[in-house]
Amino acid sequence: MGITPSPFGSEVRINPLTLLWCAIWGSLVLLRLDSLITITLISLFSGGYLVFSGNRHPEIIAKVKPFLFLLPLWMSIYVLFSLIFSDFTWQELLSNSLVITLRFVNLILIMSWLMSQIGSGEIVRAGRSLWARTGLPWRWVDDAFLFVELILRFFPQFIREWRSLKRARQSVGLASSGSRQMILRRTLNDLPGLFLRVYSQADTTAHMMLQRGYGQRHPRAVIHEIPWRITDNILALGIPVGVISLWISGAL
Repeated sequence: MGITPSPFGSEVRINPLTLLWCAIWGSLVLLRLDSLITITLISLFSGGYLVFSGNRHPEIIAKVKPFLFLLPLWMSIYVLFSLIFSDFTWQELLSNSLVITLRFVNLILIMSWLMSQIGSGEIVRAGRSLWARTGLPWRWVDDAFLFVELILRFFPQFIREWRSLKRARQSVGLASSGSRQMILRRTLNDLPGLFLRVYSQADTTAHMMLQRGYGQRHPRAVIHEIPWRITDNILALGIPVGVISLWISGAL
């Protein structure tokens, strides 16, 4: 199939696509939950996980902290507007605001945890590894994967170019000089040049890939394959079945 085994040993780990699939279903479960007790227990479990793994996952804590400071403001706004436009009692308003807030925080925790475990490049590589196993010679799928890979590669470069240009303007005192219209016009004048520079680099990469034989064999070879194991099959099938069963039974 054109797949090269991973050089990182035989350590068992869940496929990034499976982690993404689990995170999606976990988010759906949170959106369906209305019980304050259940969401509170989930929040306590999530908080305990952060406390005992804070040294290993500092990026999760860093991403959640700003939202924790905004929680009182969100709850106050929700309660204020609900008092004005609804007939809920104080107890109902407090319970609803806590449910909504804890649900939102847990969603942020799930996405932050997912981003700390896998990167966008790993998801694409896992998708290519799974696609390569099919052996289907469909070029448009390979082109779609290549399109996503180029975006993931050159968009951060575009951001770096933009920040470099911004720092250069700040060094000569041009970053905040002039009216808002002038700053906006200057920004619009800079964007085409940045786009052309990144496009030129992407075009060079495309020519190099064609010279190395891209398009002559499908599916494309995958270096450092991310395997799909029986554990992934169990999770990919078991979690949706379990969630749907709970929903049909009325537990969700």
